[in-house]
Amino acid sequence: MRKFQFILFLFLIGCPDAPHDNLYDLNNPSAKGGITGRVLTYAGRPVENVRITLNDTIISYSDEDGYYLLKNLKPGEYILKIEKKDYKTLFDTISIKSGFIDTIDYSVVSIPHFTYIKIYSRFTRWYDMNVLNEVLINAVVTDYDYIIDAQNILFIDNKDTINGRFISFADPDGFSGFYKGKFQKEDIHSFENDTIILYADDKKGTSSYKNFVLKNVIDTFTNIIKPLNGETLTFPYKFIWSRFGDYRYTILIWKRENGIDDPSVIYEGLGNLDTTITISNLSPGIYEWSPFIMNNNGNMGGKTGWFMIR
Repeated sequence: MRKFQFILFLFLIGCPDAPHDNLYDLNNPSAKGGITGRVLTYAGRPVENVRITLNDTIISYSDEDGYYLLKNLKPGEYILKIEKKDYKTLFDTISIKSGFIDTIDYSVVSIPHFTYIKIYSRFTRWYDMNVLNEVLINAVVTDYDYIIDAQNILFIDNKDTINGRFISFADPDGFSGFYKGKFQKEDIHSFENDTIILYADDKKGTSSYKNFVLKNVIDTFTNIIKPLNGETLTFPYKFIWSRFGDYRYTILIWKRENGIDDPSVIYEGLGNLDTTITISNLSPGIYEWSPFIMNNNGNMGGKTGWFMIR
């Protein structure tokens, strides 16, 4: 009988400590809590690898489906921070309750940002009558709230600002767009070493920008020796030009009535030595020619003329 009473006594004094073995027992004042949920864009797309912190110390990351989980947390209030590159940082104050894992989903705002940039100069003398000096800008802007959410795509050079022109979607889901723009000035050297700012914002008030410095402006072009502009030729004839610097050359010859998009002769990847090309298979008519030079930065120059074959 005494043995039974002793066992019963041990059981009774042990009962109050039993709930402490379950961190989420509602009857346990020391029970822990947690928070879980999903991080999505405003377009409903899950956002992977989002960094989620509580009071700047407890860290979790969302998975490929946007889900996150923070557990074994002491009850109380926390400052929650959600952050990822190219998204607006989000803050929230949450309350962790004993014995509960609350579910809270978050929508994050994507910041429009530049995922591709190509900026180069073009110096061209057309028919020896006028000179065209341009800086051309090609850019891809991405916004995971859909690119139609982007509002202003601006290219800024000193005091000049131009609007990037939307050309087409750059991905099948509609998150990226291809934009173009150009500056034109009388002096090509005014572009060299300029800092061009590319700026993008959206309808939700987020924005980003990138700086780009234009290098190695080409301010010269091939000096055609033969044929002369407007010359009448008979076969065979030699196409001769002088070279400048360490550039890549492309030679195009096209019939005027067909246009430059339908060239009759194309020579690409030519080196930087003077070269003579013998041409003997063009039908009679008026032809235009244009040698282009390009350096490793994509800057280009060229010259255009015409000749006649009887």
